[in-house]
Amino acid sequence: MQTGSEVVASEDRMPIGVLRIDEAFEVCRVNRRFLSDFSCRADDVVGVELTELIASSDRRAAIELDRQLNSQETREIDMLLTLEVDDRRRLSRLTLHREGARWVALVEVIDTAGNLVRSLFVEKRRWSATIMRSSDAVVILDAARRIVDFNARFFKLLNIRTEHGVLLGESAVRGRELLALPELAGGASELLRAWLDGEAPGGALTLRERWFELELIQLSDLSFKSAAATGCALIFRDITDRRSAEAERARRQAEQLAYQEQIIDAHKRAIRSLRAPVLPIARDVLVVPLVGELDRERSREIVETVLEAVTRAAARIVILDLTGVPALDEAGVNGVVLAIRAVRLIGARAVLTGLSSTLARALAEDEVSLAGVEVHLNLRDAVAKVL
Repeated sequence: MQTGSEVVASEDRMPIGVLRIDEAFEVCRVNRRFLSDFSCRADDVVGVELTELIASSDRRAAIELDRQLNSQETREIDMLLTLEVDDRRRLSRLTLHREGARWVALVEVIDTAGNLVRSLFVEKRRWSATIMRSSDAVVILDAARRIVDFNARFFKLLNIRTEHGVLLGESAVRGRELLALPELAGGASELLRAWLDGEAPGGALTLRERWFELELIQLSDLSFKSAAATGCALIFRDITDRRSAEAERARRQAEQLAYQEQIIDAHKRAIRSLRAPVLPIARDVLVVPLVGELDRERSREIVETVLEAVTRAAARIVILDLTGVPALDEAGVNGVVLAIRAVRLIGARAVLTGLSSTLARALAEDEVSLAGVEVHLNLRDAVAKVL
């Protein structure tokens, strides 16, 4: 039986990345090959939850891996995903085996130079099955952007045909230039060209009325028909359902916001009508009790309401009760003066009441002329006087 140190030494000699995962799904040990593949230190990985090592752009893989890790029935996991350590992304094959409550993970990086890439995409060895099972559309291109290999999802997505509309078989698709395919017409080809040329950072495109998020992974030393070249892998991730859900959520939020604005406007109108009621207390006497702050907009509304009521009732006296006004700023003072002048201009008499010491000081400091304006301490005195 091997000791712990012998196991560590054995794993360090393996030509593949090895991660030991504890009961909390966190990395508790990592071998040298993994550190070399990702150019990182053990501290960058140990203690990190395995799903957190998956690139944020590969959210589907993170969800699927989390689901399988938490399933008691799962004994082995084999996935194609993008791992990321300190901004270094690697398209990798992740194979996990359960050992009691723990896991051991084997990580083979496939976007590095060498025979591994050729065996994966050209000679179609064990990696091919993993790619073919992927729910994302995957296509491999050589330096001339000709199709080297692809999975079933990509083949079904494009349904590549000849100029005469005849559906091509898989063997006839390989070797065709991706950007020249008529199935990519309507702007998709130009978007792909910009992404491949590095003129755009990426994004989403539409194909056959579906939305796809594109991930581009450069592949070094890719051999295609014995010609050394540099190629790339394109991953088309279907985000139609996610975009639909986001659009529906945005629509509901907009509707909710519009509904709230309608309620707020209705409340404002109700409050304004309550804050400036016009009360007839005699055949030709009106009382306007003011409550709250008087801003410029509200002052104009009060003046309009008072003038309309005076004209309609043919009133000769308007009592402006300021008992409910806590303070007057410049706009409030101007509003009171405007109301007094407007009442005078239509032939009625303005009476002020309810002036506190603060309000009186505000009117005095602003040098407002109250000549000819009758002022009373409170509303009771004013009503008794005018009646």
